[in-house]
Amino acid sequence: GGDYHGTYAHNHTKAMVNKMRDNGIKILSYMIDGSERSLENFTKMYGKDAQNVNVSKLTPLAKSLNKMFATI
Repeated sequence: GGDYHGTYAHNHTKAMVNKMRDNGIKILSYMIDGSERSLENFTKMYGKDAQNVNVSKLTPLAKSLNKMFATI
């Protein structure tokens, strides 16, 4: 093992996330203080549900969680 990284892993994760969505699963995904490149890849994998969170500012996180739970 050990070859699960990069584009292959990003595409596989995206496919699995989409499969979960297709089965009615709500996706909640957060990047914690990620770099710009990491956030770009994260957004490719998780799409519109991807959120970047600055842990020193919890109000945006709380608002995001409230918005997500309001749609359940």
